Amino acid sequence: MAEILVTGGTGNLGRPTVARLRARGHIVRILTRGEGTPADGGHPGEGQPAGVAESAEADGSRAADTHPDRAHPDRTHPERTHPDRTFSDRAHLARGHLVHGDLVSGHGVAAAVDGVDTVIHLATTNGKRDVAATQHLIAACEKAAVRHLIVISIVGVDEIPLGYYRAKLQIESLVGQSTVPHTIVRVTQFHSFVARLFAFQRWSPVVFAPTFSFQPISVDDVAVRLTELAEGDAAGRVSDIGGPEQRTARNLARAWAKAASIKRPIWPLTLPGATFAGYATGHNLVPGPPYGTTTFENYLATRYDGTSH
Repeated sequence: MAEILVTGGTGNLGRPTVARLRARGHIVRILTRGEGTPADGGHPGEGQPAGVAESAEADGSRAADTHPDRAHPDRTHPERTHPDRTFSDRAHLARGHLVHGDLVSGHGVAAAVDGVDTVIHLATTNGKRDVAATQHLIAACEKAAVRHLIVISIVGVDEIPLGYYRAKLQIESLVGQSTVPHTIVRVTQFHSFVARLFAFQRWSPVVFAPTFSFQPISVDDVAVRLTELAEGDAAGRVSDIGGPEQRTARNLARAWAKAASIKRPIWPLTLPGATFAGYATGHNLVPGPPYGTTTFENYLATRYDGTSH
């Protein structure tokens, strides 16, 4: 069986994706930049302003969090272990063959790609270096005659004028213009991103919730979709996927506060500008039937033990 290379395979989305692929019997290579224990990644867009989707993962280009989640609630609140996370970071690495390479410089990428059938690109630097990283990956894939390159993107990148989103849109264009058979899937914000949006305000006397809606999705649900795509043929741009519920940020803030035992008033927040307007218009949402099945409350139940104050 041909191998699958996962960039960002030690990140928040990469871990369940690698585990899912392995459970399906696939041989997996994990591209990492360094020798150390993998960083605890986040959703597509970490380190970005509130609202940036964390649909991509870190590592391979930079071992750091992704999807606006740096102020990780797990580091400030007690939590329970995720029921689906039955492996430690070390055990996770043991389940996949670790290869070293730097997507930003291009060093080691050709060797990492050589001999693989499919590449799932989840790595991100949360900035302009993502474009150069993807260019290096595409060049390596073209040289190695990779059969299928799968790239994850973010719902609304073509409508919401964030710098990180512009980079994602440019990446979509580069992949689309390449000679590598490819699939591009856009996803909504991760549950972790939404939770961290509120966790940033943990010590504030009030919690501000933007006056628009989210459709957060579980990384486990996204991992299932990525595995489905990896087991199929290249399909170009496929349907966007989102979580099971479209809910106002204020409603989600109430759910977070309850789970984290935070007793603060929740105030609506409206900001001027095209970025906020893009979210308020619903460009970060997916119309039609949802793909994900894990609700925000399901996610919160795995993160908080109800003893935080």
